[in-house]
Order: sequence, then C-alpha cells, then structure tokens
Amino acid sequence: MKSKSKQKIKNSDPIAIKTLLVSRGITQTEIAHRLNVSVSWVGDVINGRKKTKWVQNGIAKILRVKASQIFFVAARPYHRETNDDHSESR
Repeated sequence: MKSKSKQKIKNSDPIAIKTLLVSRGITQTEIAHRLNVSVSWVGDVINGRKKTKWVQNGIAKILRVKASQIFFVAARPYHRETNDDHSESR
C-alpha cells in the first residue's frame, strides 16, 4: 500500500500578489508601513507562511482587490464531530 504524503494547501497566490504590487507601483515595505507590521510579516503573509486575516485584508485593500481573489481558504470546511454524527436514525 502506498503511503499518502501530506499535501500543503496553498492559502495565497504570491505570483498574482507580486504582479499586482509591481503594476500598482507599491512595495512590500510601503504595505508594512501602512499596516504597521514588519516587512518580513508582509512577505510571510504574501507567501502563505502566515495567515493573519487582518493583514490579508489590509494587503487586498491597498491593492484594491477582494481578499478572496488573492488569498484562499482550505478546500474542506472544518467539521466538528458530535455524538449526533454517530447515532442511528430511528
């Protein structure tokens, strides 16, 4: 039996974000200053290493796009198992 390797789900599109940065003439440094965070934090969010929602929203607002266009959520929604999930219907 083959073992399944864990596939990391991307939560951002760094190429699209960097393309928008260049086309709008905005730097990661400028975004960092406007959001009052470090430049490395902005880079980590853009490259999907950090998932800070308010920074994602701030980046999207500065780039004048919807956050959902450049940042993604996991494909499967969270499902909390309850006792009802195991009960048989009567």
